[in-house]
Parts: sequence; C-alpha cells; structure tokens
Amino acid sequence: MGIRTKIEWVDSSVNPIMGCTGCALRKDHCYAAVLCTHYAGRKGWPESFDQPEFFPGRLEKAIKWPDLTGTIRAKDKMWFDGLPRHIFVNDMSDGFCPDVDAWGWLLPHLDAMEKSPHIWLLLTKWPDRMREFFASLGGTPDNFRLGVSCENQAAADERIPLLLQTPAAVHFVSAEPLLGAIDFSPWIGNTWIDHLDRAREKRHPHNLDQIIVGGESGPGARPMHPNWVRGIRDQCQAAGVPFFFKQHGAWVAHDVWHQADKPRYTRWGCMNVEGRYFDQTTTWNGIQYRPEDGREVSMYRVGKKAAGRQLDGRTWEEMPND
Repeated sequence: MGIRTKIEWVDSSVNPIMGCTGCALRKDHCYAAVLCTHYAGRKGWPESFDQPEFFPGRLEKAIKWPDLTGTIRAKDKMWFDGLPRHIFVNDMSDGFCPDVDAWGWLLPHLDAMEKSPHIWLLLTKWPDRMREFFASLGGTPDNFRLGVSCENQAAADERIPLLLQTPAAVHFVSAEPLLGAIDFSPWIGNTWIDHLDRAREKRHPHNLDQIIVGGESGPGARPMHPNWVRGIRDQCQAAGVPFFFKQHGAWVAHDVWHQADKPRYTRWGCMNVEGRYFDQTTTWNGIQYRPEDGREVSMYRVGKKAAGRQLDGRTWEEMPND
C-alpha cells in the first residue's frame, strides 16, 4: 500500500480505513486479515482487524500525490502509460462493510477527490451499502470507478446487479480469489455500435466495463482451475469487455507451469466445479490421474512468483481507458 503498490491493476493504494467485519473469507484466507493481525497495535495498523479503524490524514495525502497523466510508467505497469494515477481506496479493508460509516470517512473528502486529477477505485462486498451512499449524494463523481468482489457464481448473482444500480463512469469486478466458474453473460452481453464513429464500439451503460481475475495466494490458498479463467477471458473477448489477469496465485496447473518436474510439491486435484479439491503430496512422476470426463487437473503449490501471470502464453492487461 502507498504511493507505489505491487497490485497490478492500480498505481497506488491508500487505506483511510483498516480492518473489516462480516466477510466469509476472514478466518483462513484473507491477506488483509493476516497482515493486520500480524501487525496489530503497531503504528499505522489497527488494534484488531475485527474492529475497523479510521486513520485521518491518509486521504488528504493521497489527494496531493503527483498527477501521472501523460507520463510513462515503469516497465511492470506499462498499461497505465499516459493515464491518470489510479488509486485503490482501502485495499486492507472494505469501506462499506457493516461496521464502517462511509459518511464519516469518505464524504468529507469527496469534493477534493473529485477535483483531483486521479482515478479512485472503490471495491466492496456490500454494493447495497455503496449504492445507498452514492444515492444519498445524487450521483457518483466521474473519476470514481466502482467495483465488487465476486469469488463465485453466487456472489456474482448477488452483488453485480446491485453494483450496476449505482451510476458510475466505470463498473468493474474483481474475481479474486476466483473459487469457481462464473457466467458473466447477463452483465456483459449487450453491445451496440456508434454509427457516428464506426471504429468505436460502445457498451450498454448498464454493463460491466472491466473484469479482473486472480487466484488465491495467501495462507491456506486454494487452487484456481485454469478453465475458470479461460472461460471468463473468452466471455470478455467475445463481448469486447477489458480483461485483466492478475495472477495464478499460489497454485498453478501442470499444463501452465512448465517446471513440474521439480521434486515434491503439494498437489491438489482440482475439478472444474467449485469446491471439488483432492489433497495429496506427491512427485510429478507419481501422480495417478482420475480425469472424470477430463475435468480434473493437477495443481502444484509453487508460490505466486513462480506461478506467474501468463495465461496461454501471454499476459492480459486490458484497461477501460475510453
């Protein structure tokens, strides 16, 4: 977090709130919970992740960060070249979770954020609370991008319709950690051509403008079947929706990772349906496949760095820049 961040789909991150309540991922799989618990009570960290804490001054500082419009980024984030600074607000919390007052932490700074040269990204698992907040203001600033986290189809069905009820210049989904296949067709299917500018395809204003996908990489990380990612990518390509692949996570499939002859890694057989995992430790040569109609794929825990970000031979870093 800070003026520079390793999060691939933003330039910077700022945490006026740290801590969160009510999330099902909290106990075993939330990286923010693990970090906040580890550093609990230290300067700049909350006393407890379960008790969200407001840190005054952080948003004011982020608003004053240098404008990056027109600049060339570092080699690892070239997809932002020329664009304004993209700032992820509250990557260590959820600013709209049940025990956080958005009117208290966000409203006093909204005018200055709107007047800043930056792009502000707000991501939540409580789009109903986010909708309530912006409805009370009568609208959403043009330089705000609103998103929801969707780890599976049930979360998508519940959260995306509520997200799209909140007007915004850009709506996005972060499918991270992706724990199952997701059909996005109800929210990316409608496109139309601007006949005054045939080179430009415009999406229906109630469709999603970007989908970000990533595998789990924190403690107790679960594998992400590569076909789940490919399915989302193919949906986005067909509908003209920007697709951003953040990472495979801690686990990678044997057909993606080409160093699978390395000795002894924890292996899970991951089915192409949510929640079907088979735990096993083995060597590559000792795997006994049970394909079950070809849906099982062997996954190896090699770590986020080794697993990498490539999908089918390339990286996917498409941005809603129009």
